[in-house]
Amino acid sequence: MSVPETAKGIRFSPEIQLGHVLQAIVMLVAVGGWAIAGYMSIDKQLATQAAEMALIKQRLSLQERATVETNEQVRAMAAETRAVAGKISDQIADLRTLVAGQGRK
Repeated sequence: MSVPETAKGIRFSPEIQLGHVLQAIVMLVAVGGWAIAGYMSIDKQLATQAAEMALIKQRLSLQERATVETNEQVRAMAAETRAVAGKISDQIADLRTLVAGQGRK
């Protein structure tokens, strides 16, 4: 059994036929479609991540404001506590003086 002449190897010819043109068009469309689909997918992911990042920044801002307000309340309460403790200390000192003065009589 002999092998036909064309099956022995690949032959390149300078002729461009309709099949070659169609193959090139199909390849370009496939690669172009892949590139466009990839871009659209990445663009959608970036938009989603940007929205999530904006939400995270908003939550962080709210938490920072809440922390600042809490710190201010703690400082105000500490100052009020010191003032009340000072008044109590003064009242105890006045009571000692009063009790000591009554004890001498």
